Amino acid sequence: MIFDLYFKLVQLKVRMDLVGDRLDLNAPKGVLTQELIAEIQDNKEGLIKLIRSYKKRKIVYNEIPCITAELEDYAVSDGQRRLWLLQELNKGLFGR
Repeated sequence: MIFDLYFKLVQLKVRMDLVGDRLDLNAPKGVLTQELIAEIQDNKEGLIKLIRSYKKRKIVYNEIPCITAELEDYAVSDGQRRLWLLQELNKGLFGR
């Protein structure tokens, strides 16, 4: 039931966030009807638990380091090397 309500709110473009222990909702005008508000109030604790569990599982990505422009050559990946080779072969076949 909580998942159904959560995905219903997502489809309605209702943004949900936790501010401390408070559930903060931001919805487009006219989306939050009295029935929907009552449903949210009835399931508030479940929504808070669900959002907390999603935030705990959030994956943190490592930042890709910037390469300085001082280097003349850069290491290329195997895929880049294959693309370069195909490009060079294509030049030979079609005279471009």
